[in-house]
Amino acid sequence: MSTEDKAKVTVATAAEHLRVLGADKDHPSPIVEIRAPVSGVITEQNAASAGGVKTLDNSPNLFTISDLSRVWVLCDVYENNLANLAVGQAADIHFNAFPDKAVSGRISEIDPILDPTIRTAKVRIQVKNPGFMKIGIEITLHFHCFHTRLIQNLL
Repeated sequence: MSTEDKAKVTVATAAEHLRVLGADKDHPSPIVEIRAPVSGVITEQNAASAGGVKTLDNSPNLFTISDLSRVWVLCDVYENNLANLAVGQAADIHFNAFPDKAVSGRISEIDPILDPTIRTAKVRIQVKNPGFMKIGIEITLHFHCFHTRLIQNLL
């Protein structure tokens, strides 16, 4: 293949990439607006304002968009309390930042492996997010068998 043929293929490929992104090759612009394919909240951003993007292969993802309408609350439960818990069991979640608010959820998983340093297992509670829950917010969990103060991590 000649240099000219290679250049034509490169131009055609670039034009197709622009078309896929919704840009018009006949009306060039330094900014190409790209709309998210789904609605949600940006939970990870690997692109900066005025930064360039070299590839279209999503590696790494420029943005991660998450649906936070249902979230997981992950907590550490001491091994001596694990016998009192079961998958499907209800849990009430109270927020230190919002003392007048509480939500309920159910245990969806109890990790079978203990953290050997602090002798705890991760317990995951699935919750419908009322909209005010924030990643890392401090909470108090009430299981029907015990009460402990924990730090929430939403995934």
